[in-house]
Amino acid sequence: MPQAKPTALTLHYSAPGRAVIVFNQEPRDILVDGVSATLPMERNSLNWAVLFPAGDHYAEVITNTKAGVAVKVFGWASASAIGAFGLLVTALMTAIYLHVRLRRLTHRSG
Repeated sequence: MPQAKPTALTLHYSAPGRAVIVFNQEPRDILVDGVSATLPMERNSLNWAVLFPAGDHYAEVITNTKAGVAVKVFGWASASAIGAFGLLVTALMTAIYLHVRLRRLTHRSG
């Protein structure tokens, strides 16, 4: 069963021939049975395909660094904060607009 970590994916595979595993992030380092390995890799527009050796192996594919994870988390948090602020400002501007319109209507009729 594959295990996802913030910076890597660990998996066990068994293949009679070479195994192709596709990733949605570029592998920075690949460990096969705990040893760093340089494996053939192909990239298309969205994914990376890595050709793993035949047999029964444990593989760890490191796709990110801790700093990279921190940048992504900070980016997500700041984008969420900006979106929430925009929503709040829009709601407040709508409330101010409605308040002014209702005030004008009540002053005209009264």
